[in-house]
Amino acid sequence: VLDILKHGVLGGKLTISSQNLNDPSTLKFSYRKPRSKWQDESYHR
Repeated sequence: VLDILKHGVLGGKLTISSQNLNDPSTLKFSYRKPRSKWQDESYHR
């Protein structure tokens, strides 16, 4: 979990949602990796 938080700070989009903050089992993590222009250009060739 800490790794996800660290990567999220490094430029990814990390969303944490919880129905009940007192219950850790309800925590939901969703992570989106940032898209780089270099990858987009290389795939569009």
